[in-house]
Amino acid sequence: MLVDSYAGFVDSYEKVDLGAYVDALPRLVADGRAAGVHFVVTGDRRMAIPQSIAAVVARRLILRLADEHEMSSLGLDARDVRGARLPPGRGFLDDGREVQVVVLGDGGSGERQNAALSALGVQLAARHAGRGTPAIKRMPTELAYGELPRRSSPLRPLLGVDDIDLSAAALPLDDAHAAIIGSYRSGRTTALQTLARSLHEAPAAGELHLLAPRRSSLVELDLWTSVARGIDACEARVPELVEEAYARSGEGGQTPLIVVIDDAGELAEAVCAGALETLLRRGRDRDIRVIAALERGQARHYAPWVRELRKDGTGLLLDPDLDLDGELLGVRLPRRSNAFFPPGRGYLVAGGIARLIQVAS
Repeated sequence: MLVDSYAGFVDSYEKVDLGAYVDALPRLVADGRAAGVHFVVTGDRRMAIPQSIAAVVARRLILRLADEHEMSSLGLDARDVRGARLPPGRGFLDDGREVQVVVLGDGGSGERQNAALSALGVQLAARHAGRGTPAIKRMPTELAYGELPRRSSPLRPLLGVDDIDLSAAALPLDDAHAAIIGSYRSGRTTALQTLARSLHEAPAAGELHLLAPRRSSLVELDLWTSVARGIDACEARVPELVEEAYARSGEGGQTPLIVVIDDAGELAEAVCAGALETLLRRGRDRDIRVIAALERGQARHYAPWVRELRKDGTGLLLDPDLDLDGELLGVRLPRRSNAFFPPGRGYLVAGGIARLIQVAS
């Protein structure tokens, strides 16, 4: 994608669709490279390219500017640019190398270059006959579970699709528990449903145990090895799960045992809170994993088991506050000029990396 004069682009489009195209271009420059979309952008002065684009551009070619100080402020050594004679097409790469740009055609006039460029376009069209620019699909706001593009594995349940190329997004539970964190009606229970279904359908599927201290639609799913409904039942069931954990070998390689907790914040100060912390600590070495859904405020609770859950830095941040919520799982969330988070939209976090996904339902 060639953008000739960024300032001209802004002047032309800043009042079209309330500036939607001007807002979208920096994100395309930042995220496009991962999807195979590359940009070359020109500007007539140092400040013509906004910082949101300049910060993610990998290389620069700096031609003659009106002021030598502008060239120095772009990262060039002042000794290289001081007094440099720069005819048209002469400039510096950002590593200090001086270059001369070639011209198309057999002359340097604008008319001849335009004619040569048009001829090149005809050649490229003939060379790639029948091939148009491939469409880049947008991430859906609603996604059915059956549309997910591949099957899951026992400890990598499918969750949704990735924003970059709409590939399947899986929650890695190989050596970590997971926290599903979001605001009211952000899609936490739907995410748990999708994960439970995926874990149930995986080859060599393990046991699935549900803790539901409040009323939850998860209870109705025909997937569970056991269900604890209500605070009292959960407080009685957690110690039993701890006993099962101690009964397991610590050598690994066993059938996974997954504990799913909806509205887990209700257990932050429950009688079973200490046992829940033990389950989290001991479970990692005994093929036991906990997936717990909490509201944002509950995820900041001082309860030791909540801190233990977040320590793995794995989970899903639904409808997040981009400035604050990344620290819940130890990442910095990317800034978005057009942040839009319908139910089920959020960042899948694992290994210190946050990926924008849409959860299937």
